[in-house]
Amino acid sequence: MNPNNNIPQWLKNTEQNSWQIELLISGGMIFTLLKIPEYFINKIQGTFITVEFTTSHAVVFFGGITLSRALLIGFSVNLLLRALWLAFLGIHFAYPNGVDYERLGYSKYFEKKFRPKYNLVDRILSIEKYCSLAFSISIIMTLGTIGGLLNVFLLYYFIFEPFFPGDWIDNPEVGYAIGFLLIFISAGLLDRIFFKWLKRFETIQRIYYPISRLLAFLNFTWISKYEWKTLISNSKRWKVHSVFFLYFFLAFLISVKDYGMESFFSIPIKTHFFDEREFTNPTTLLQMQNDEYDEYLSEDDLLDAASIPTEIVKGSYLPFFIVYNDIFDSTFIKFAKRDSVKLLWNELQRNTERDSNSVKFNKILSDCFYVELNKQKIEDLRWYYREHPVTNQLGYHTKIDIDTLPRGEHELLAKFIYLNNKMELDTGHLRKIPFWKE
Repeated sequence: MNPNNNIPQWLKNTEQNSWQIELLISGGMIFTLLKIPEYFINKIQGTFITVEFTTSHAVVFFGGITLSRALLIGFSVNLLLRALWLAFLGIHFAYPNGVDYERLGYSKYFEKKFRPKYNLVDRILSIEKYCSLAFSISIIMTLGTIGGLLNVFLLYYFIFEPFFPGDWIDNPEVGYAIGFLLIFISAGLLDRIFFKWLKRFETIQRIYYPISRLLAFLNFTWISKYEWKTLISNSKRWKVHSVFFLYFFLAFLISVKDYGMESFFSIPIKTHFFDEREFTNPTTLLQMQNDEYDEYLSEDDLLDAASIPTEIVKGSYLPFFIVYNDIFDSTFIKFAKRDSVKLLWNELQRNTERDSNSVKFNKILSDCFYVELNKQKIEDLRWYYREHPVTNQLGYHTKIDIDTLPRGEHELLAKFIYLNNKMELDTGHLRKIPFWKE
């Protein structure tokens, strides 16, 4: 019996007219997916500042960017194929009889070779099939990847973190490796090496079946389980996995650029394909960055180190802001113990204690923040805890006396002095900011 005979007519009509919904969803998703990496990059920048960046963060951010790029490829393919389908459909509507070989005037040999290979209706139906598959695979890929990332989290928090403590697992590189592993999983390696073998033996399958049900629930594959089986049973499995692998591999390469990891993987990726200039990434000694100046910032931007209000300064004082970074905490705590500084406000009962404690903490900031102006160290800066007036980030603010500076170019350098693992004083570069006094 032909299973198509059991399909209701309303469902057949819906299938035939689903292209309109596909176009609407694909167009909306492409617009959204173009914006997602920018959102993740901003969140990454904020995370680097506020917490210690670990494996879990790397999995979330890199996995999210890779997924968004893979989906962008899938929906773009669907949109391009659907545009091609509409173009072919328009030709068929205008000329329903197809090629007029008599008016074409070619030889019989050409007609003999050409006619059996090309049929407009068959071509339209073929493109229709691939349009539907591109759209469906994108949706299935979304569910599977989100579930895969969830499983990585469960694996990390419930197995690696409690049973294998140590810094070897809790670092961004491990997160990158896990993300890369997900790409190979998407290529079907586990399915062929492990799961396919288990499913061929009934005894083992009886034992494995409850586990597979649990895994299917955790990775969301139960939602599209029947559709996935339909896909791989009606197509060559290696082709299906190759499509998934191609999506994720291309998405991975694009995500490497989005994530700023070209140097880590030694992958030379140009920002612009038609830009052959060799010195578009100068040394930090020559570089001016817009996020060093408040006048070029918006509320959606984030500072990663420090800033001054403008590159052309007027007046006698230069405001200077340093973002409060999570890496400062360990040194603050060690210096606080050294100077008997209370870090909790409720531990101070009287105003005199609070005033004295503020003076001591300001000394800690002075000891930790090394500031140079034109290669001359600035002593006795008064620091204030405040929110940045544009980005609303927490940080430390001071004003530098520049009344005696002449007109022209000057350079502000900031470093953080901290205690390293050997309890020795060390320095970390924060920012070098050029400015001009008017």
